Amino acid sequence: MTEETTKVAVVRCERISEACAGYGCLTAFNDRKVKFKDMDDAELVGFFTCGGCPGRRVKRLVKKLQSKDRAPNVIHLSSCMLYGEDMNYIECPSLDEIEDMISSMGIEVVRGTHH
Repeated sequence: MTEETTKVAVVRCERISEACAGYGCLTAFNDRKVKFKDMDDAELVGFFTCGGCPGRRVKRLVKKLQSKDRAPNVIHLSSCMLYGEDMNYIECPSLDEIEDMISSMGIEVVRGTHH
C-alpha cells in the first residue's frame, strides 16, 4: 500500500517578500530539512504571500488551491511570519487568525519552514 503524496503550500509575509526571494523556505523543502524533514513523499503546490496585514488574500488563495487537482493538505506558515525583531523580522500581528482560518478550511497548519 502506498501513501498519498503530501501536498504542501507555503504562506509567507508580504512585507518580508520585498527583501526575500524565498530561498530559505524552498531550500528547506527541496532538501527535506527543518520543518520538512519528515516529508518523504511531498510536492510543493503553492508558494504565496499573505497579501499584507491582516492576511487579506490568504483565504482567497487557499480556496483557489483547494479547487485544483493538487489541493494542499498541509500549509506551512513561513519562518518570516513567526519571528520578531530579535531575528530582524517583522512579527506577524495576524498569525493566530491566519492559522485558525486555514485550519477551519480543513487543512493542517505547520508553523515554520527553515528556522
